[in-house]
Amino acid sequence: MAKNRKPSSAATRRSKAAKQLQEWSNSPMGRLQADGASKSGQMNRRVLWLAWEWQLPRCPKIGRTMTPGLVDYCKTHGVSMDWLLCGDLKGLHRMMMKRKGRYVPPDQHERLMRKVGRLSPQDQDILRKTVDRLLAERGIGEHEPA
Repeated sequence: MAKNRKPSSAATRRSKAAKQLQEWSNSPMGRLQADGASKSGQMNRRVLWLAWEWQLPRCPKIGRTMTPGLVDYCKTHGVSMDWLLCGDLKGLHRMMMKRKGRYVPPDQHERLMRKVGRLSPQDQDILRKTVDRLLAERGIGEHEPA
């Protein structure tokens, strides 16, 4: 009769690694990686599209590693490294909002909301109406119901 044996430690490590790989490949970044979003050809397409869209000078060619020239180009023109390297759409959104002057870093937003929370309800109402009026004057946002 065969005895009940514990699996070897190597088999356990392989099983655990396979499970972690499966979990990672089901994540958004894993799917981007599996689709080849971080290959140099895809990065070149993204940066060429952006240079055409924003009327930027030609970007240095992207290879297997980040070059100092590419880092300088991204910093100079406000290109998101997350978007460029991985195809991360949150990085693209953040980059576009910064370009339009509408990006507020999350920590500033939280600090502002804490400050607003300390105001009386009447002052919060005045602040909301003032912000709505300013946005309407500039055509930036829509009025939200109270």
